[in-house]
Amino acid sequence: FFFVFQHENRKLEEEKELERFCTLLRNVQAAILTKLKGERPTEVDHMNTLLNYTYQQILCCVDRLEQLNKTLRSAGLSLSAALNLMHLITSLKGIPLPLDGTIVNNSGQSVWERIKWVMSTFKPIDLKTNLTSNDLRYLLHSVCEGSSGTMAHIHEDSREEQEEEDDGEPQQSESVVDPLISGLLSFDEFT
Repeated sequence: FFFVFQHENRKLEEEKELERFCTLLRNVQAAILTKLKGERPTEVDHMNTLLNYTYQQILCCVDRLEQLNKTLRSAGLSLSAALNLMHLITSLKGIPLPLDGTIVNNSGQSVWERIKWVMSTFKPIDLKTNLTSNDLRYLLHSVCEGSSGTMAHIHEDSREEQEEEDDGEPQQSESVVDPLISGLLSFDEFT
């Protein structure tokens, strides 16, 4: 996870740097045009030097961004495979993790923001706080082990509800807790 998050942060920094150089390029172009349109056109060689420098810096930023995008795509595939594997394992255990490989793609948000949002459905966390990779590891571990503290995996037995409706007598239904699904018993005890 942390590798992807590091590269996403570097990509954001590179995009800001690219934006800064693009703004500088536009300002230099405007200054050159202003000097050339003046009543007495002046020498703009020093401005041409600055223009060439900003242009070279923009090209370097674009190259670094392209390299980061390639690295992010590769890391995204690895992260997607790992999340799909975690989803499969937790589903077999009876506590399906809502994270799978699709969270890596299909959004303008960073992977870190999307994972924090999904994890907030299991544990009450503030989405605006900056979580470390260890915090994320702890959250994922607690959800995978079934110690997340939520009662989302407790379900009612629908057969009892149908029998009540058939009898016509309003009886109080009891919630049935499946020990494998609720995480009360470990999966290893039954294998």
